[in-house]
Amino acid sequence: MQITINGEPVSVRLHPIYTHYAASRDGRIYTQPAIRLPGLPRTGPRPRAEHWVEVSQFTVQSKHTPPYKKFRITQDGITKLASVHRFMLECWVGIRPRSQVARHLDGVPTHNELGNLKYGTVQENVEDAFRHIGNYAEGVRNGRARLTEADVLAIRRRFDSGESVASIRHDYPRVTCVSVANAAKRKTWAHL
Repeated sequence: MQITINGEPVSVRLHPIYTHYAASRDGRIYTQPAIRLPGLPRTGPRPRAEHWVEVSQFTVQSKHTPPYKKFRITQDGITKLASVHRFMLECWVGIRPRSQVARHLDGVPTHNELGNLKYGTVQENVEDAFRHIGNYAEGVRNGRARLTEADVLAIRRRFDSGESVASIRHDYPRVTCVSVANAAKRKTWAHL
């Protein structure tokens, strides 16, 4: 489908559910804006304009995940946040299969061109992340880490010199004996 934005033709695909929204191959989202008429309630369905406008996108980053592009989508008076990468695939490929996730093939979560996106399994997505950026939640970057890298190196030195795990653990009261043993035996913190 062709729409016109600022006098220029743009090739887009309509979203199968959100019928007043469309996406172009380069990761841009467009909408037919709702018309606000006097006397209509503020909520509920509204008539839509004939012209199309680009929807603004913004970056959202949770504490332990990479940044993703999002935008606000409104249909029938209900507004919610939507992920650009997932929306792009829904427009151009189809609704996401239940056991699949949207993947960024180059590992850059804000690069939402159609050629960079693909549906895949969770395992494929994790493998992509490791291949491109490594484990972004390993070591101290893991939100549940109780030890620092310096702690782990000290534990390993003490263990290698013959000290028992139980005596080492006394210096780390917030950590279990199993965690100290796993760090000392290099089962965890393998990147060090």
